[in-house]
Amino acid sequence: MSLQSIFNRIGNLLIHFNRVLARKGTYKFAIKNWERIEDVNLAQKVMDTEFFRDTIEPIPLDLEKHHRYLILAPHQDDETIGAGGLMIALKNLKRKVDVLFITDGAQIIDGYTADEVVELRNKEAKKALSYTNATIHYLGINNMSVKLSEENVANFREHIENLQPDVILLPWFMDGPVKHRVTNHILLFSDGLRKLNKDIQIWGYQVHNVLYPNTYLDISPYIETKRQMIECYNSQNEYFECYDHLVVGMNAWNSRFLRKIPGQITKQYVETFFALPIVDYLDILEKFYTKEIDELYKGRPALIKEMKNMNELFKLKK
Repeated sequence: MSLQSIFNRIGNLLIHFNRVLARKGTYKFAIKNWERIEDVNLAQKVMDTEFFRDTIEPIPLDLEKHHRYLILAPHQDDETIGAGGLMIALKNLKRKVDVLFITDGAQIIDGYTADEVVELRNKEAKKALSYTNATIHYLGINNMSVKLSEENVANFREHIENLQPDVILLPWFMDGPVKHRVTNHILLFSDGLRKLNKDIQIWGYQVHNVLYPNTYLDISPYIETKRQMIECYNSQNEYFECYDHLVVGMNAWNSRFLRKIPGQITKQYVETFFALPIVDYLDILEKFYTKEIDELYKGRPALIKEMKNMNELFKLKK
């Protein structure tokens, strides 16, 4: 398939996406024909070019409509990068917010053992989330081996059932990092959520990649607090990337989605989201996370094998 064919196919998809009427609210869009995209990684690269920027018309989030929010974070800092401003806004609205860390955050950092890194990152997360009213929970999957089990999925389901969120947030399904895709996969394994509450909303948040946003939050009043939250993650900012610098820049760039009044241009900051009712989001995941395992986890043969086995275990078929 030629690159131009990919562009045309995704372009038609996005145009269709914007024409679909909302189901039960201003941002609950029905998505169809995602199965026409055959290579998730190539699709993500096309999205990164912003070739389809003219088709994107996101609308503001309505935070007052929901009362219980659950943020799934593959690692300690993803929740702040993708939804730090949102959490601050929710604190002001006195909404219930829970953060579930999917992995333990273990990694290789000079001068630390893996266990010490886990302890350090959890300490940083507590400090960062002290700026919000979020309650922290842990799933505890080893970040370095990523060995999933039925028990992990059962624990995940138990958290959902106990917390009863109106909205579940996680990195959107095309985000590049492997653990971010694994987090989406775990959500798919918990397919019983369809029956638990069909009114649950899924909001995919932005971490590493350009997403296709259908909704956004103006976080301009909270950007300095969000910067301080990200600065709490010293282990990541000093050893890997200056996320406190990169994320603020990303949120500034996202402000291009806001309508501007000529002559009254100000510096603004925006978090973007890909928001869908849970049934529609799970339908999309099922298309990608059952048919394209080799592409989702390219270069990770052990993980590809494991996820295929997990799909079989949970009766997810190609």
